Amino acid sequence: MAPAQGTGEYAVHLALVRQGQPVLGVVLLPELEELWFGLLGEGGQPAGAWREDRLGSRTPPELSARRRCEEMVLVASRNHRDPRLERLLEAIGPASSRAMGSVGGKVATILRGEADLYVSLSGRTAPKDWDMAAPEAVLRAAGGAFSHADGRALAYNTGDVNQAGCLMASHGVVHSELCRRALVALAAEPEA
Repeated sequence: MAPAQGTGEYAVHLALVRQGQPVLGVVLLPELEELWFGLLGEGGQPAGAWREDRLGSRTPPELSARRRCEEMVLVASRNHRDPRLERLLEAIGPASSRAMGSVGGKVATILRGEADLYVSLSGRTAPKDWDMAAPEAVLRAAGGAFSHADGRALAYNTGDVNQAGCLMASHGVVHSELCRRALVALAAEPEA
């Protein structure tokens, strides 16, 4: 299978969802030869996350220790950017941002400590259950956070495969502050 845009920024996701929540996630990044695993236990508590290379060597996630929004590195979509997202990113105020494809690839940058935050703000289209479930499971199993901007958990297998709205994934250190800033920015959006 060749990547659609030739960037190498694609991933293969596999997730197990129980009672509307992911409990196991596998994210394969073929071009980087990385395979991420994440397991969540009782009550969604992290039970383990790791990365394997082609030789089967395991390494744990290395989430960054950056604690201030103004120090953080953000990853956002290469293809789904609009003025609303730009205003939201301005309100969050990260030190830098990077555009790339694939939710699994974006979350992997957080797991490697290269980035701290991923924001998805759906417009005409929304990411689907299969885009989010595996990366969410791996990130949460590593101690990170993944939610709607208002703090609500993502829900899967609800009959609607769209994961619409403002979704925030982070290394978890200041997730509530990032969500608060996003909500303020979204509330201040001009009427269309």
